[in-house]
Amino acid sequence: MPILKVLWDILLVVGAILAFCTSVGLLVLNKERYEHLCERWPVVMLVPVIGGFMLLLLLAMVGGEIAREEMRAWPVDEFVFRERLHGFWDAAFGSLMLVTFHLWAFLVPGHCYARYIMESKGKRPWTPYVINILVGLLLCSPCNPIYMLFKR
Repeated sequence: MPILKVLWDILLVVGAILAFCTSVGLLVLNKERYEHLCERWPVVMLVPVIGGFMLLLLLAMVGGEIAREEMRAWPVDEFVFRERLHGFWDAAFGSLMLVTFHLWAFLVPGHCYARYIMESKGKRPWTPYVINILVGLLLCSPCNPIYMLFKR
């Protein structure tokens, strides 16, 4: 049984790294750059698929841990807390998950929508960023009404 737990933990770490790379790729790469990377390295096409699946798992897991107050909302506090309890690697993994959650809570959806609007209209709007930051602040506070559903 312990070997399955070790394999699951390794899968979660690799998945969290892929989810983080997918998140950063959505911020940095445009369509032409992504197609160029796929031509050079065909394995790059698998990263968004696996990373997207892990994003769904990771965002739900971290959101639930923040709601139950098992995880701190600030990555530095979470790193220090986990490092004292379980060591460096657990702290690094927890902080990576939290930073990926913060990317999606505060930046990635607004950035993708603003990029889409900019490509169609030629002007980058600022409202998606503001709305995304406000929703992120709501999601990162443990006493918001959405998390009351998790506590039941």
